[in-house]
This record gives sequence, C-alpha cells and structure tokens, in this order.
Amino acid sequence: KIHRDLREHGLEKLQDEKKLLLVFLSQQCRGAHNEQADTCKELRHKLSAVEAFVKTHTRIDTSDEETLQHLSLVTGGPHEGANISLVQHSMFAKLGGIIQSTQRQLITPSASALPAPYAANVYFHVYIIANHETYKPDAKQHFDYSKFQQEMEQFRLPRQVFHFVQHKYSMAEDHALAVAYANALRSAVVATLKVDGRFVATKRMYLDSQILQKHLQLLHDHLSSESGDESVNKRDIPIFLFSMDVPLPVFIDKHYQARALDDMVIAVQSDEEEWESHLSCNGKAIVWNLRNPLRSVLAATVHHLAGVLPMHLSYDEAHGKVSQDWLWSVGCSPLSHTASRLANFSLFHVDAAHRNMIADLLSQSLLVAHQRG
Repeated sequence: KIHRDLREHGLEKLQDEKKLLLVFLSQQCRGAHNEQADTCKELRHKLSAVEAFVKTHTRIDTSDEETLQHLSLVTGGPHEGANISLVQHSMFAKLGGIIQSTQRQLITPSASALPAPYAANVYFHVYIIANHETYKPDAKQHFDYSKFQQEMEQFRLPRQVFHFVQHKYSMAEDHALAVAYANALRSAVVATLKVDGRFVATKRMYLDSQILQKHLQLLHDHLSSESGDESVNKRDIPIFLFSMDVPLPVFIDKHYQARALDDMVIAVQSDEEEWESHLSCNGKAIVWNLRNPLRSVLAATVHHLAGVLPMHLSYDEAHGKVSQDWLWSVGCSPLSHTASRLANFSLFHVDAAHRNMIADLLSQSLLVAHQRG
C-alpha cells in the first residue's frame, strides 16, 4: 500500500508539472527568438511525453517507476547531477532570482542610511514660501495639506502623537528667504533620453539643496526658539515648500521635486501642470503635475521620518551598492515613480517604516549597552 500511495503521488506530481509546463510555454515560447527555440522545443517534447504517460497509465506498475522518475521536470532522473537539462537549469535560475528579488523588495526591504529615531511627539513644520500671488499654493488641487496629514497619520505608532504646524511666508516680505533662494538657484543643461530614443539637451533651473539647507536650518532654529516648546522625547521635521511662478520650472538638485536631507525636507512647486518627465513606462512618457508636489513631498517626508525608500531601490549586498529593479515600481503609492496621479500609501509601506524604527531603537540600545559596559 505504501508503494501504491507513492506512485499515485508521483502521478499527481506529473499532473502539476504538466500545468507548469503549459504556463511556461504560453508565456515564454510565443514568438520565441532563435536562442530560445531549442529550449522551447525541449519543453514541448517533455510536455508530450508527460501527457502520453499520464494518459496511458491510470495505474502505474512497479516497472514504470523508473520512467516516472525520468519524466519528472523538477526532480530529474537518478543521475540528476550529470544529466540535468538546460530547461531545468534555466527554470531553477529564474526561480531563484524571483525568490531573491521578492525577499529583497517585499520581505526585508532596504532602508535609507538616514536614522529613523522614535519620538513620542513628532512635529511636522510645513513652511510654504511663495514668490507670487498667481495661484494659492496650498489649494486642494495644488498641494492638498489635509491629504498630506491624512497619509502621514498612517505611520503613527499607537503611543505616538503627530502634530502638524503650517507656516506661510512671502519672499517679497522676508528678505532673508529671498537671499537664500537667490544664492541656491542654479542652472544647467541636462541631457534627457526621450521615448523615441532621441537625446535632447534642455535647460534646467534648480536649487542646490546643500546651500539652501544652511539658510533654512537657521530659520527653523530661530522659530523653534521663539515658540519656547521644550518637550521631552520630541522630534521636529521641517518641510520647506518653495512655490514658484517663473518662466522655467524649478527643481531640487536638477531632477527632483522634493528631497529628504538629514535634518529637513526641501520641495518645490512650479507653475506647469503637464510636464514631460525623464521617466517613461510602457513606451509613454510619464507626465508630472509640477503645481501639485504632494506625491514627492510625501515620499521625501516618509524617507526622512522612517528611512523608507522608493519601491525600485534596494541594496545589492554582492556588489555593495544601491541597485534598481523597476519591475517593483508599481501601484499608486508616492514611492512608485511610474505613477503620477494618486498618492496613497499601503500597509506594506507602513510596516516597513515601523520595522526601520524598531531596528534603529535596537541599534541605539546596543550602543548604550556597549558604552555602559
């Protein structure tokens, strides 16, 4: 009875492998190139053999066990180490790559080098600095401040309290901000690869984040000292949004609408609502609404708060550097660069943020333990 059960289990396994072969052939061998033709031919031959064996052996004799083992695509024959086929090599290599990529991107996603310290009270200071009165920077269709609060509240831990404070300034009235903006403003010619394969040189206006950071930190420190709030276990996250109305769009460090620095977030808002970015998806250019920087501000703020990276970025341990896998840049999350409209975080991003906070707490605890030891 034991041998019969084992043989019946082997037949069920062949049925499953038949389904696997059919899926593989339908996805990989339609219009296969020359280098794939031999592999597809071997797959079809294997499928024919499996179908013939399953059809003619409703009951498997003991003498057929060797044939059953030989037909197995996954386990191979008795001399698997010497005779394993090219199809098996290719399939196992792809399967291993998929498992590794899934683990790296979903199970243990990489974290930013920025610290993610826990604080019971987190204050988000949103500074909106405008040089115009053409449109309202914080209008719902531009920068939706209530949506920003709603999305950030998802990352709050049970015993945390998030505070949102909004400040508005005009460059015409605050000369220090105007000077800081003028000192950080740069221009450059940037080569951009278009969807049709052409390289186009375009003039780009941008703010140098390193220069601007020094001036803005002085402003935030001055305002913080005036407020007189000396709460224990408190963390301040200043977010500076420059709303511009100039002939050319303005970016941060040539390419970004918002960037997370070690002590603040800097973002820009420009007049254009349909701007063709340097990114493309499915053969179409991704269009950014530069008047609505909500997605970029959310992504940069979560990066600063908890070290959560964009979905296509990870750390390659083998090469010791950051790697990119754009297949994972999916969905309507602010961390997905292939979407341009909606801005909704998922529970996956919230879990990654909380994991980074726990890892930072453990690291700080170990550091304190070593110092006291």
